[in-house]
Amino acid sequence: MTSTTSSQFLPPRNPSPSVSENLISMSTTAKYRVAICGAGVGGLTLAVVLGKYSNVPIDLYETQADVTITGAGISVWRRTREIMIELGLYSDLGEVTTHPPDASHGHWVSNVSQQELLNSFKDFEPEVRAILQCCERPSKWALHVTNDLHISTSGHVAIIGDACHAMTPNLGAGAGQAIEDAFILGRLLSHELTTLSNLPDVLRIYQDIRLPVATQISQRAASTGYMYDFVAPGYYDGKDRSEEEEGLARLKDAINENWDWLAQEGSLSEWTEAERRLKELASQP
Repeated sequence: MTSTTSSQFLPPRNPSPSVSENLISMSTTAKYRVAICGAGVGGLTLAVVLGKYSNVPIDLYETQADVTITGAGISVWRRTREIMIELGLYSDLGEVTTHPPDASHGHWVSNVSQQELLNSFKDFEPEVRAILQCCERPSKWALHVTNDLHISTSGHVAIIGDACHAMTPNLGAGAGQAIEDAFILGRLLSHELTTLSNLPDVLRIYQDIRLPVATQISQRAASTGYMYDFVAPGYYDGKDRSEEEEGLARLKDAINENWDWLAQEGSLSEWTEAERRLKELASQP
């Protein structure tokens, strides 16, 4: 990402004292400096984590002067909420969750006519079309995904969030996974056992902890979307209704299974394993 601005990261409005003090007092004698390219939810979370747990200097790069598009919304599941509480940001998050987004659009969002919306559902039931006629200002959103990656680090470089595993919104997990990436990466970079010489190996710990989890959730998001639209291969598609009840039951079970990641341990637990691996790495001669 090319950058038009570069500045030391400043604390968010009314952060907890520990976050604020650490973000402002970044030592010039730190063991290394971190460049964060992109001030999305992942990049900003990474800056907050580094500021809370270390004095590592940060350069935050972003091409846009303002953050104008936040998407249709961000789902805050338990895994994400745990991190926000750990970082002392949960109360701040609550202050903005009830504010609707503004009407600004980026180049990935375009307005469409009501007729174009209705044409897309021309074969649906009258009740569905009646509901769609209530949409006064429909818009069309581009969905961008990444193919499954086998690596997310190389040398002293690591990628997080959408750069690593952009996914469909069907599980409401994209932003949360970026936050989880940032939490693990930031804790590793902040750790006293991490040095410039062992940094490539430390980044591989981040990769091995986070990439499999995020990739699996991305795959589940895609398959869930197909199931929602009745176009998932091997599942009920509405064409043959002779065994509709059984087909719908099987589809329901598959969708529920795709959501069971919410019950799994999140990045607070993953951090315990990441730190164990870091200590093992540091103990090697």
